[in-house]
Amino acid sequence: MTADDAGSLHRLARGLGKTSEPGVDIAHAINSGEPKALAEFQVIREELARIGSKDQVRALDKAVINNVTEKQRGPFRELVQNYTSEKDKDGREGEKAPAPQHGGVRGRVEARKRRRIEAEKERQKTRDKDLAPRDALNSPLPKSARDAERSGFLLQSPKTSVWHQDDKGKPELKYIHPDGREVVFDGDTGQIITDPDIKGSYNYGPDPLSWDHFSKDILPFLGYKKPTPFRSANPTGPRKRSKPKK
Repeated sequence: MTADDAGSLHRLARGLGKTSEPGVDIAHAINSGEPKALAEFQVIREELARIGSKDQVRALDKAVINNVTEKQRGPFRELVQNYTSEKDKDGREGEKAPAPQHGGVRGRVEARKRRRIEAEKERQKTRDKDLAPRDALNSPLPKSARDAERSGFLLQSPKTSVWHQDDKGKPELKYIHPDGREVVFDGDTGQIITDPDIKGSYNYGPDPLSWDHFSKDILPFLGYKKPTPFRSANPTGPRKRSKPKK
């Protein structure tokens, strides 16, 4: 990957934190008509295909293609034409365009429900496959935030912990260790979070600001990220404006 490609990748990556669903951010960039948006997404997709799995690439494709406008859907489909191909390179049957529904409103609702269930099963399968080797490395873990600080774990800012929130009560606390271990504590109970969608996982790139962390830990995660309501990185709420002095 060239230096220009890496720069483009970093520019788009900085925008992924605007919502909890990366596919929405990418689609918004494409919908805005930004000349480099499609090219930059291609760089991210190629990098994910290189280090991730086909399931992760398909999941990212689906997230974007479902959020781009009809005007942008044409060129986007050309970019990911293997997503709608009859067969993948390994000979498996690829995904085909859904057949038109003739059962009225009820039939369309049922079909949409089935697609959501199948998509969720596929997402969980991809997630579990990625987390299995990380879970084996992510131990031992401290039992409390106090133990974490005593053991050399570093508390992360709310902005870098936004993907580890359950959106209930107080914000969750994310700690990372220089050796790659990561743990998230419930903001209300202080217990270790075990929900596979928001729990801490081992980082192959321990430095949160490094390219190693982005390419090995964040990119694979984007392929199976569960869409959740966006939680502000500022838990204290918006800053109040002071009234001008007369």
